[in-house]
Amino acid sequence: DTGLIGDIIMRLDSASINAELIAFVIRIAWLVLIISVFVSGGAMIVIGRTVLTPMLQVRDAVVAAWSDPAQADTYRLDYRRRNEMGELVIALNRLLVRISLTHREELAMLNAVANETNVAITACDEMGMLIYANDAALSLCGCRSMLDMQGKGLPRFERPGGHGAAAGDGDRRRCAALGRG
Repeated sequence: DTGLIGDIIMRLDSASINAELIAFVIRIAWLVLIISVFVSGGAMIVIGRTVLTPMLQVRDAVVAAWSDPAQADTYRLDYRRRNEMGELVIALNRLLVRISLTHREELAMLNAVANETNVAITACDEMGMLIYANDAALSLCGCRSMLDMQGKGLPRFERPGGHGAAAGDGDRRRCAALGRG
């Protein structure tokens, strides 16, 4: 007894409530999925631009400097953000300059030592091509420049084991300079 005039009698159909509840849960699930996709995609874009791209640039600079240490300083990166990645890039740039400078200094020192000796010194690459000859080697072969030596096919190289061969013959990968024309 409510004290009101009249009584209210209701009859609810629970089947329609159950269907509405399931439809509501499905709509919420779709909304959560759509929001998750947008948030994940946005996070991937932000992380890609702020972390992944600079990391790939750092990797590429290190690989390039590894293959060309004399020019390592040319692979410095331009990254101006003041965060952890920026600090890493600053340290890498300093390292690249140091590697380049050290490599050039070592080559200059070795070149100076090689040119001060009266021992003929030559070097060839993996393919057997002459890539270095000191002043004594040039003098011994009667040439004015390394290009002159290369043009004359000098010096002749001998494979270890005593089988003589010209610089263009046979296996040119292993060579020890004889320094004789």
